[in-house]
Amino acid sequence: MGQRPVSKRYVSKAQREINAWRGISEPAEGVRPGRAMADLIPESLNRLRMRNVFTEEEICSAWGEIVGPVLAPHTRPSGLRRGVLLVNVVQPTVHYTIQGMKGLLLERLQERFGSTRVQEIRFRLGS
Repeated sequence: MGQRPVSKRYVSKAQREINAWRGISEPAEGVRPGRAMADLIPESLNRLRMRNVFTEEEICSAWGEIVGPVLAPHTRPSGLRRGVLLVNVVQPTVHYTIQGMKGLLLERLQERFGSTRVQEIRFRLGS
């Protein structure tokens, strides 16, 4: 069987100096240039198709601020599916009240999380 072609890896100037000081002519196997975590996390979440899960957690954390202290204890986001935020509501009277605020709540969610992530809100009775 033929040998694989050897690909050249990027070696930073600092790494070249360290290698020269150690007497190493080639970089260690698997050494790659560093990348910022801020770049790696969203990329990894997208690859694992977990970006939506992360958004759900963000929405749940911010829900109290978005709906206010009166409605927050009686409502709970239960999921985000294809841009639709599902919210459980404890009582019919709260359901009626929050249904009237739907436009305002959607606007607040879209300002905070983007209009592509949250496109609609659906309220349903149940805990």
